[in-house]
Amino acid sequence: LMTDPSVSRRIGRVSRILIWLAFLLAGLLVAGYAAIWADAETLRTVIEDQILPPATPYRLTDLVRVTGFIIGLLPLVAALCALWFAIHLFRLFERGEVFMPASGKAIIHIGVALVAILPAQIIMTGFASFLLTMGNPVPSISFSFESTQMLVGFAGGLMIVVGWVLGEATRIADENREFI
Repeated sequence: LMTDPSVSRRIGRVSRILIWLAFLLAGLLVAGYAAIWADAETLRTVIEDQILPPATPYRLTDLVRVTGFIIGLLPLVAALCALWFAIHLFRLFERGEVFMPASGKAIIHIGVALVAILPAQIIMTGFASFLLTMGNPVPSISFSFESTQMLVGFAGGLMIVVGWVLGEATRIADENREFI
């Protein structure tokens, strides 16, 4: 718990705002994903710009679309998990539970979800590229990710360590309180 009530109130206020922003971002991610799959031309643009190498022939059958939609959920679910755990963390902060073991665990969970985005993206693009080109004489498997996803993964690793350190600090503080 925090000692300065004014700091605690400010953290609570900012946390409430961030809870709403996390919900908004989650909604925008889901809406964006749905919009890509709802419009065939947009989907083709994403496939040609982000999944397959230039000029690679592919077939977008109904089976490929359904399977691709399911596989494409991997990075989306990882991002939504990160936001869910962030909402949990901000709710703890809103209640003044800043230097608590639960806060450290929530930070670790956010970090794990952020780290998972990069391998999820790599798996998704590899599998999607194979699905799209399996009708070609030689199917193609290509993996793609962006540098920002690598940075997000690194930030996730940082959060795992910070959450771990916070957990250890709260454990040591609890032990020290028991001796006093």
